[in-house]
Amino acid sequence: PELTYFDRLNIASDTTLTIETSTDDGLIWAPIKSYTSAYNRPSTGSGQADWILRRASLDAYKGQTVRIRFRAAQGSAWTKEVWVLDDIRIGERAAAPALTYPFSDGLENGFANWEFDGQWSSGSLEAHTGSNSLDLNPTNDYQRSTDFSAELAGQLTVPADAVRPELSWYDHL
Repeated sequence: PELTYFDRLNIASDTTLTIETSTDDGLIWAPIKSYTSAYNRPSTGSGQADWILRRASLDAYKGQTVRIRFRAAQGSAWTKEVWVLDDIRIGERAAAPALTYPFSDGLENGFANWEFDGQWSSGSLEAHTGSNSLDLNPTNDYQRSTDFSAELAGQLTVPADAVRPELSWYDHL
């Protein structure tokens, strides 16, 4: 089981956002995921691209009754903070689709093969081939202490008789 939701956030450096669980009806809360300003992604005004899918495993709570809360602990900074949540879901994670080997994705048909945590987005200004690429910083903002990932949404089996299987990609820093 997992908790999924979409969010947007832009918080001060002394604010911590935490997703917490309790198995004793709220007497004691334990963090399962936390975010600081390192995860900021100010709104670009472009709508859906500003929303990030977040996932938190609830495997540790199988067979238990659990409460979940979203908590913001703000420091002394005087700022307009944003943490917007939508489409909150608790349920089973869908099985990863089977992908074929060899696998290749030029990203020209969208991002159905990928799951993102962080601000990854479609990059169209710089692509090795075609017109699309994955862009870690689509708004070209200054960043520090980031921790974002782009995960292949499916799984593939590398054949036992494969000769020199490898992962290759083009990047531009």
